[in-house]
Amino acid sequence: MVTRKDVAKHAGVSTATISNVINNRDVVSTKIRERVLNSVKVLRYKPNMVARSLKTKETLQVALIINDIRNEYYAEVVIGVEEEATLAGYSVCILNAKNYDYYMSEVIKRQFDGIIIIADKIPISSINEIAENDTPIVFVGNQGYSGVDERVTEIFIDMYSGAYELFEYLFNLGHRKVAYISARALDSINEPDYRIKAFVTAMNDNGISVDYTSIFIHGDTLQYAFDSAYSLLMNENRPTAIFTGNDNLAMAVMEAVRRSGLRIPEDVSVAGFDNLDLSKYLNPSLTTVENPKYRLGKKAMKLLLKKMKGEKVENFFMQTELIIRKSTQSIKTKF
Repeated sequence: MVTRKDVAKHAGVSTATISNVINNRDVVSTKIRERVLNSVKVLRYKPNMVARSLKTKETLQVALIINDIRNEYYAEVVIGVEEEATLAGYSVCILNAKNYDYYMSEVIKRQFDGIIIIADKIPISSINEIAENDTPIVFVGNQGYSGVDERVTEIFIDMYSGAYELFEYLFNLGHRKVAYISARALDSINEPDYRIKAFVTAMNDNGISVDYTSIFIHGDTLQYAFDSAYSLLMNENRPTAIFTGNDNLAMAVMEAVRRSGLRIPEDVSVAGFDNLDLSKYLNPSLTTVENPKYRLGKKAMKLLLKKMKGEKVENFFMQTELIIRKSTQSIKTKF
């Protein structure tokens, strides 16, 4: 096995220089760094990360806890996180929040250098438990969570403004019977889901009575979205527009509309949230709200790197943007 001493001898430098280069410290000239990296490549040197972590108390690993990797939204976030992590010499371990009871203890035992949490399925109490262990944490979610430990840096996504703007757009098109299908399962509409809050507020601001039977919150699967939409559309008092908490669910709703014998957008307008790449290729293309997924991942990792260096990091706010496509139209155009 090639050792650090072998690399130092091949590059004509000290083992301390090899360590500085491998750990990406800015104390080595560009010329020497290139020489060392060339020796590493030629000799196929693989640092012993276990031995290194025992000595430095750093693992060069961060944990990324997300809701569901099957959702394209999280895939784009992961790409942003990994790009920034790789540049800084860190590897990323991806964990599924659906098993948070298991992972909350695991992330503490495994002593990750830092943790990014982009999941609304994890109780704030569990996040605070990790923070009490002095592990740097960046938490991404809706604005409005209460009781978060002050040691946790938060990135707020302006879900409220994006959803409110979409509802206003639908109301301006003449829609008064609008249904909402939540992106996540909730126990009640009083939980901190700002898309629902925007829905209720926008209805009230436009003088429309809120029909709470048209707000579906008890599931987050494609089947739940399909069944919910289909049941609505089979009702003679059906909605003229359906808004879903993410684009994945919107696809299921669009299929429910078709199987109901109705047309999009002539009979029912459909809108989503997140602006996944696939949304512009659907037929018809999906009106949605841009959620800066890739930039979100990069920003979260940049903030975490600063926290791991002991720098003071402030909470950060990210905006959303309404994207209008062909799945919505004015109900007046039908007459």
